Amino acid sequence: TEEWKGTIRLTKMTSTSQPKWMLTWAKFTDPYSRPTHETFPELPDCVTIVRMCIGLVYGISLGYRGVEGGIGIMLGLSSITFLPLLYVEQLLKAQVAEYPSNITFQGVPNAMATLILAWTLIYTMNHAEMEAAFTSGIKVAQTIVADADGDIGSSDATADDEF
Repeated sequence: TEEWKGTIRLTKMTSTSQPKWMLTWAKFTDPYSRPTHETFPELPDCVTIVRMCIGLVYGISLGYRGVEGGIGIMLGLSSITFLPLLYVEQLLKAQVAEYPSNITFQGVPNAMATLILAWTLIYTMNHAEMEAAFTSGIKVAQTIVADADGDIGSSDATADDEF
């Protein structure tokens, strides 16, 4: 498999010379491969990475579109949970029950954290005026609290004072 030409050594590529991650993703993208725990133990890790990618892309989408409220979280949770599961069970025909870890929900908390982080970051970047208003509100609240702390015990309140 090796040839020498002058001082340069040429090596023909074989499947074993590919990086391990490429072989893993080749298995993950092979439709109807029917993986089991013995033939493809990396499946739960691949599902987790796919879920995190879905969470990142969906979070960026929510942030750019300016979505507010719980509907984004609910649809994101559904997408993160069920799209990879649909792929694994319907297209790969994996024997999910044979895996020692629960593939159904593995990586969902990580992907949800990624979704919320991306959503918050992009939304905040696109709404700088809201961030400035929030910051000024916090400064006002800090001033009020500081003023109230200085007045404790210094007033001459009597029972005759009306509030």
